[in-house]
Amino acid sequence: MTAKKIIIVAILISFFPLVEIAAARQRDQYYAVYIQGERAGYARRTRQVADELVTTTEKVVMEIARAGISLKTQTTETSVETVDGQAVSFGAVEQMSMMETTIRGKIANGVADVVTESFGQKQQQQIDWPEGAVMAEGLRLAVLETKLEPGSKAELKLFSPQLLTAVDTTVEVVGKEKVAMPGGLMELTKVRSTLDIPTAGSITTTSYLSDDVFSMRDEMKMVGMKIELVASSKEYALADADAPEIFLDAAVASPVAIDIENAESVTYTLAARDHADISQMAMPTDDNQTMTRDDNGNIILRVHPVDWPETAEFVSADEFQTYLQPSRYVQSDDPKIIELAEEAVSDATDAVEALRNIKTFAAEYITNPTWTVGYASASEVAQNRSGDCTEYAVLTTALCRAAGIPAQVVMGVVYVDEPGFMEQSFAGHAWVRAYVGDRWVGLDPAFVSEQYGDYGPGHIAMSFGGDDPQSFLELWSIMGNFDIKEVQVK
Repeated sequence: MTAKKIIIVAILISFFPLVEIAAARQRDQYYAVYIQGERAGYARRTRQVADELVTTTEKVVMEIARAGISLKTQTTETSVETVDGQAVSFGAVEQMSMMETTIRGKIANGVADVVTESFGQKQQQQIDWPEGAVMAEGLRLAVLETKLEPGSKAELKLFSPQLLTAVDTTVEVVGKEKVAMPGGLMELTKVRSTLDIPTAGSITTTSYLSDDVFSMRDEMKMVGMKIELVASSKEYALADADAPEIFLDAAVASPVAIDIENAESVTYTLAARDHADISQMAMPTDDNQTMTRDDNGNIILRVHPVDWPETAEFVSADEFQTYLQPSRYVQSDDPKIIELAEEAVSDATDAVEALRNIKTFAAEYITNPTWTVGYASASEVAQNRSGDCTEYAVLTTALCRAAGIPAQVVMGVVYVDEPGFMEQSFAGHAWVRAYVGDRWVGLDPAFVSEQYGDYGPGHIAMSFGGDDPQSFLELWSIMGNFDIKEVQVK
């Protein structure tokens, strides 16, 4: 999931308040991007006003490393709004390795017509425009209305072109502070923005604004890592980056070594990290995982994978139709997916046999396991046969649905113990759950492919049905809020 991590950082950077002097018709500013104090790349923010329209663009270029392998990504978000902050159109371009994904949207009459292109494939969809949602110019105007008076607030819905959703956001003016900048100390106004992520709690970013209401420094923490944008000259921003290692920093340590292969079930105690609030954090529950809380408010998770039934008919009940429908990243109605599903199921005579065949097929179908793929959909994976755990998950889910087996992508963490790389830790991961017989069962085609086994008690689920970029954002937010305090193996 390394590629996803670097893209999520870029998405989060796009949420930093972009506010500028009200009279400026054109602004072009470069920023140096730091992760844990190391140079990771640069950002460029531009704002142009012409014909009563404001075009705001943010470009983020970053390079990180995973076990010595360098990954570089470039994301660009563009919003077009009227001078009074009404959304007109938006766009996003994500480039990583040989992959490029483009999103374009036009808003009219409360509906956004969206076109997504990747690997030569074009998808069209309509989404309801969230009522009252704003983008960069609307955010700028909201901050200007506060007049930077300490204690003043602005509440709004901030739309992300990459996530194709609006996030409830509160912007609060804190007050003047002296802040270290490349040229020395500057007296800037501190502004705190809080994004409420559904199911995952909140993410807080801090910006420091100059007197002409321009962002000079932005900071946030994610999974315990500090991310910073510092206004700088173009030459400094474009200088070579350090390519920091973020994969290991994002892992959650286990207090003990776990013999997963011989474990029937594992009970985990999750405690709040660094004064984080986990009182509203809910972990999903199904046949394989249950959640309770102890007297101290800690989360108690028992992961107990159920056995697959010997045999089962294909379901037809209406209650499972949601898990059989195509979605933006799980295109089970794609002719190529349907063709592959028929090939995978082969001559299976019941749902359990079909599911086993699909798991094996998906594990073998991806011939280029790689960390350099960004957000590939099932249709894209069917064409390029590349990716990591998330690509295995969306492909497998789509194959299941095309074959008539209810299925969902599961986002969470998985226990990893690889000497010399990552020891006794939990890393972000994606797998699948499918409904056969009378129960939900887990399957992990990525683990099967890499000969790590399969789904087991080392898999901690944090969300069901997460097959889009917002799910990765939610996962990262959750991972930064807890530590695993205790582990009990049965």
